[in-house]
Amino acid sequence: MYAMSKKSLLLALTALIVLTACRKNYRDTTYRPLIEDEAKLLDLQTAQTLKSRPYPKGFAFIVCTVEKLPPAEVGSAVDTLFEEAQKRCPDPKSCKQRGVFIVVSANPALMQVRTGSDLATQAQWAGITSGSRYIAKQQLGSLRDVDSALPEMVDWLSTSLPAAIEISWVRRLILNEITQDLYIELEGLSLPSESFYGKYVLRPFLHAGILAQRLSGTWWVTYIIAAVVILLVRSVLRRIIMFGVRRTPGKVASFVALGLNIAISLALAVPSAASAIFLSGSRLEDQIALRASGIPGVELFAFPARSFTIHTGIALALLLLVMRVAKGAADVAGLFPISNLPDKEQQRLFANDEKSNPVFAFFIEALATGGEFADRQTFESSPFTAACIQAILQSFWAGIKWSLLAWLFLPEAMTLVVMCFWVVSIAKGVLDYFTARARIPVRASEGAY
Repeated sequence: MYAMSKKSLLLALTALIVLTACRKNYRDTTYRPLIEDEAKLLDLQTAQTLKSRPYPKGFAFIVCTVEKLPPAEVGSAVDTLFEEAQKRCPDPKSCKQRGVFIVVSANPALMQVRTGSDLATQAQWAGITSGSRYIAKQQLGSLRDVDSALPEMVDWLSTSLPAAIEISWVRRLILNEITQDLYIELEGLSLPSESFYGKYVLRPFLHAGILAQRLSGTWWVTYIIAAVVILLVRSVLRRIIMFGVRRTPGKVASFVALGLNIAISLALAVPSAASAIFLSGSRLEDQIALRASGIPGVELFAFPARSFTIHTGIALALLLLVMRVAKGAADVAGLFPISNLPDKEQQRLFANDEKSNPVFAFFIEALATGGEFADRQTFESSPFTAACIQAILQSFWAGIKWSLLAWLFLPEAMTLVVMCFWVVSIAKGVLDYFTARARIPVRASEGAY
């Protein structure tokens, strides 16, 4: 196992060196700024200053003004404008990766900042494009303030971004290896929208939360109750659907059931919808979009802006590790009662699953024999025990990564949002455990779920 770890690390480092050598060195390139004052909000002196002033190497600054942004899409519209502006850059690929996009809108009177793919994660986590410092910089008292506020924003970004990006190679390696999935997850849920979540999940959740805030003084009661209700609804829907699915041939039914389970899980996700509110305190554009939804009291749910500029402490990072291990155990909690059965009984049940539920059997085998901690011999003698052991080991390793990530990079607010996700998974795992335990006699007689 250790030999394989060293070999994998060596290959990863070699690949990193090769890719770095082959890649264009954007950091040492000086980019000409792109200034587009379509809304005519800047005076001639300000526009000329922005064009002629020096900019740090490795950052492609783009400044544009717009007359109006739709309130409900005030943030997502700027995301689209950034994508369009990249195509007008002298070097579109550089702007996509190293771009610093500043948009000034007349209605609402607001400045917003977006950064390219190479900069976005660190800029957000360093409190440059989220949190109290960002909010203080992006506020405009009136349009008369643009000619002073915009140069100040450019000055601040010109000094703070290079400082945030220049980190040690060890921290950069950690960031590249273990942050991408987390960043995609949180970025995709940071803005509320007029989608299924916004209309049918987010609004009822918020209305219920506001009522709970008035009655009990906290919205966490609503969060927990909503999560429990969603888990019960999922369970009922799955049972109804599976009753019909079981009438189809075995393999077809197994794959159909897998697809339906994924669809139901995605469709009913209160924690995912709620995270849009939790993170809304980090940017004014998110707060404006939420207020445009017509839901009063939405600010009660957002983590305060200052929590996006406070780094996660060691105690919270260690708690995150414990919760990640608990979450991993909860994901396979339904297997724990079966893993306590004698080896021969586990082998018989697994053989039955291979015939009647091949997707489930494949999942068990992949869990037990895949990954760095795999033990084929244990799987062949007691497949469900092996699957549980591997799940715990992999969860512990993942917990170490998450804990290190949180301690080195994550703001306190984002760490707390991740924990919100896991609390619901852990609660579901407890329910799965007792359900599976009650079904042991049926499982033993049928050999399949």
